[in-house]
Amino acid sequence: MNLSRFFRADISTTVLILANVVTIIVAVAFKWNVIDVMWVYWAQSIIIGLIACFRMLLLKQIFTAGFFLIHYGGFHLGYFLFLYFPEQPQTGIPTVGIALCILIFLVNHAFSYWHNRKRDMNRKPNIGTLMFAPYVRIIPMHITYSIRQQLCGINGYISSLPRLENHHGCYHAYDRTSGKTAGM
Repeated sequence: MNLSRFFRADISTTVLILANVVTIIVAVAFKWNVIDVMWVYWAQSIIIGLIACFRMLLLKQIFTAGFFLIHYGGFHLGYFLFLYFPEQPQTGIPTVGIALCILIFLVNHAFSYWHNRKRDMNRKPNIGTLMFAPYVRIIPMHITYSIRQQLCGINGYISSLPRLENHHGCYHAYDRTSGKTAGM
């Protein structure tokens, strides 16, 4: 398969890949920890779910859209609680960077919807596929959240695992604002 032809043919996929690359670059450059990155992908998953719900409503699948919002929203409420109340307190959360990356994904998914809407309207999408496809996004979130402690410790940084200090089994978080390591 010719990759350059593929990326030209499906510009929405190219833009999605670029949005992910930007997020990874920002995370590494600013030494985000796993939770910081999870906020971005949690919000992206919500964006995907809202667009799927909107598509269901356009197909006049009101009950299905309502059920989806409650069920899919429940997963995201659970992840919100895990992210908002982590096992260890967070310091120096990069809210501007997170918001910028979320905005990039919002623009990306809005563009993707707009770019593919004619194809969507010309054929009736399978409502089961439309409802269950967003759940695929939850799987990597769940795996990442589950294994983050084994790979990085509670507040492990994305940029370099060896920089995480471990003193007698107690992980220390680097306070981005003061430049000091704070014991947890």
